[in-house]
Amino acid sequence: MEVNIEAIKSLIKQGRLCEAQSLVQKALKSTPDDLELIESYVLILNRSGASDKALQILKPLFNPA
Repeated sequence: MEVNIEAIKSLIKQGRLCEAQSLVQKALKSTPDDLELIESYVLILNRSGASDKALQILKPLFNPA
């Protein structure tokens, strides 16, 4: 799946978080290590009030096993 990160960022800026989250989740299935997608997903989660889930995603990136 071709990911247009700029489209995702635009949706986030517009406050269209559900649409952005759907696109990010689909894209992460094919490229789970894409840091820009992960960053966008964490931002969406945080803005949606799911900061605990966002932290669960971020912690392994900063504290690798």
